[in-house]
Amino acid sequence: MLRTQAREELAEVLALCRGARIEHRGPRVRVAAADEAGFDVSLINDPPDSIVCFAGWHATLCDPESAVRLFALGLSTDCRLTIERIGHKPRRWLIERRDGASGSWHEIGETSLLMLRLWRTPRSRRLQNSWLPGAWAGSKQACSPARQGRTQFSS
Repeated sequence: MLRTQAREELAEVLALCRGARIEHRGPRVRVAAADEAGFDVSLINDPPDSIVCFAGWHATLCDPESAVRLFALGLSTDCRLTIERIGHKPRRWLIERRDGASGSWHEIGETSLLMLRLWRTPRSRRLQNSWLPGAWAGSKQACSPARQGRTQFSS
């Protein structure tokens, strides 16, 4: 169960996603992409951790409030996901966050699979949601994952 503050913040985030297809299934909340230019965002409460998923990318966080903030970031215009494919198979997921002051993009997370199809050229597609304005997600405290390799979520 999410702590009270995290539950309230999650309710606020979901209320701002007007028109979104929101699915609640047990400990999981999923907001579907608005169109082909976006990506699905999920939050799974699995005490003592929370898992945030952006399409094929995911992070495990020990702090539920940070997990809700990362979930909100994925729904905002300040986050974009690049998916690299080899053939029809996704191979790499790259998360970037826009710096509010400069407007430049910075990598904050990456997940990839080992694929030995060196003769095939990878193709990339960049996706971005627009359920929340960038200023909303940027006004929240920085996220700090529990376990995700070199991933850092900070402003």
